[in-house]
Amino acid sequence: MARCPLALALVALASCETPSYTAIPDVVTCRAMTPLVPVGASVFGDDGRAGPFALPAGAHLLAVTLSDPSRCVQVDALTLDDGTALVTPGDFGPTCVRCFQRVSVMQGAGWFAIPSDASRLGPSRVTLALRDCATGASLRPLPSGVRATVARVALDDATPGATGALDLAVIATPSSWLARADDASLRRFERDVSAELADAALRVRVVARCVLPPSVADEVTVQAGEGATLADLTARAASACRGFEASAPRITVWGVRCLTVRNATLGETTSPEGFTTHVPGGGATSSVADGVVLSDGCFAIPPGTEAPPHAVRVMAHELGHYLGLYHSVEADGRADVLDDTDASNLMNARPTEAMARGLSRQQATIVRRHPAVRWSAVDGGVCEGR
Repeated sequence: MARCPLALALVALASCETPSYTAIPDVVTCRAMTPLVPVGASVFGDDGRAGPFALPAGAHLLAVTLSDPSRCVQVDALTLDDGTALVTPGDFGPTCVRCFQRVSVMQGAGWFAIPSDASRLGPSRVTLALRDCATGASLRPLPSGVRATVARVALDDATPGATGALDLAVIATPSSWLARADDASLRRFERDVSAELADAALRVRVVARCVLPPSVADEVTVQAGEGATLADLTARAASACRGFEASAPRITVWGVRCLTVRNATLGETTSPEGFTTHVPGGGATSSVADGVVLSDGCFAIPPGTEAPPHAVRVMAHELGHYLGLYHSVEADGRADVLDDTDASNLMNARPTEAMARGLSRQQATIVRRHPAVRWSAVDGGVCEGR
């Protein structure tokens, strides 16, 4: 494994590493993501809403950037031109479990999938609303002058049978498993996570790793809906590990010894084994946390370089969220909006249960549309996946 020069390590007080192996042949992005098409811009009004913004027929990623990156936003209404309402205005929580189309609260900048299932919609109109980052409820009091700039990109279905790659850029706290893992254990981790995603024909590889300096705490606490702590870890990685790159299409993975999530909506504090900043991930600016967290679990963690028992399934599950999937079945038993999923699915709210395996056909379609999936160039440059 290649290591940072000694001088750099002493200056940065970090163990800075980039894996020297390649788990699968390097892929060439033979077709860049379809360019963003401007949709419009609007200042949030006295009712906390902006829009509506018109979308043509099809499936889209709605790219939203707020002028104040500390604020949070959610799709508040989604209505087809024929009058069918898929999301109706109201306070429906961080992920809108009762909506016909699921929408998550997002901070600062990022993407909304329209629709959130595997279908394609007719022409539609979207209205955005400011949310309280901690609770997901309507923001009160309302700030003045916050502006939403909106663009869109078409989501195209990938070629059936083509295998896509997910490139992971790991930021690891100093004593987390992802900091200790050697090349061989990382290869096994890639192989096993890829096996969990086999129904979508996706293969995972760690392409960069930054181990943060000993001064960084291994116990990380985040407030649900706010990403300041994770954004700080990313900033530390940029300064500690020269040449480390975690920007798109790479997916940022924060490996931590212990993760604590404080949820103001539920009034509870939990220690989940995984966490995703927004569904779907991607599209954020450099100042906003965008990626997934893998926690060692906070309790008795086996020493050595092998992954904790939960790590593979949880990593695959969180990547599913990043690529646009919601829970197939919530902890309270509520099902998702897809008609071909059930509790026997990787996206079960309890992903480490024995039955929580595999992805459905619709789920595979959704994740393969995401721009983070990379496709290889074959036959003289013909794109395999597109």
